[in-house]
Amino acid sequence: MEHIGTRKHGTTWEYYFECPKQNGKRIRIFKSGYLTQSQALEAGKVKYYEYQKAGKLFKPSKIALIEFLNIWMENDCKKNLAADTIKSYTNIINKIIKPKFRKFKIKSITPSIIQDFFDNCLKDKYPKTTATKTRLLLNRAFNYAITSNLIISNPLNGVKIDYIKPAKHTTRIKKVHTELPQWLIEKIFERFPEGSSTYLPMMFAYKLGTRPGESFAIIWEDIDFCNKTIIIKRQIIWDEQTKTWTFRRPKTKYKRCLKLDDELIEILTRARNKQILSEEYYDKHYTYHS
Repeated sequence: MEHIGTRKHGTTWEYYFECPKQNGKRIRIFKSGYLTQSQALEAGKVKYYEYQKAGKLFKPSKIALIEFLNIWMENDCKKNLAADTIKSYTNIINKIIKPKFRKFKIKSITPSIIQDFFDNCLKDKYPKTTATKTRLLLNRAFNYAITSNLIISNPLNGVKIDYIKPAKHTTRIKKVHTELPQWLIEKIFERFPEGSSTYLPMMFAYKLGTRPGESFAIIWEDIDFCNKTIIIKRQIIWDEQTKTWTFRRPKTKYKRCLKLDDELIEILTRARNKQILSEEYYDKHYTYHS
């Protein structure tokens, strides 16, 4: 948000932003006491959001939990989480958290209220995975509220969840990883031969064990032909908001350096040479993707 500024204030940080003039007087809102610049900026975002929505500033105690979750989704989740996670969080907020906490202010949430929520609301109605996701959601949201100076401590601290014991019969088939025989591998690459659009991504998956999103996100700058290595540092995912494919960090959030064998180096060399020749042949009509 370009309207919000931060600056050092003694040994701490403060945020500030300008409000429309009243009676010809300039009005600036600011608050100091934050340990880091990022904490000051996040608190400023929340305060600016309040001002833009209500047309005036009000105390954190007046912020409803549901309203705060909307702020958190906008300023934190949409910038740092994958589209599937955002979609999952949105469903949990709308279907599980809203009905229970519609009238609660964020500062009125206590550990006993959260404990009661998990004991009486989640335990008997939802599977363990939903309860776990809900806890992760609330934990991240409350930690964000702490950095925004809205609450002092996380009300999830000390809360215990006694999950329901699973039924004796299984409702899901456990994934079993099996090794494909060589004849089947050859048959697959007969169907998707060298030069086809999916050949290289499938070869990355076959040779390196990369995930589908990682395999399709590899670019030439990731490949070191001299040292025969490749860096996996992104994945490509579908963004539901923009309706476009976009690059994101890998699922593990860590870069990985993988070794390339001689066969893969030869395949990549041929693909690179073919692309260079295509660039020269088509000249200005060659299509680049960024």
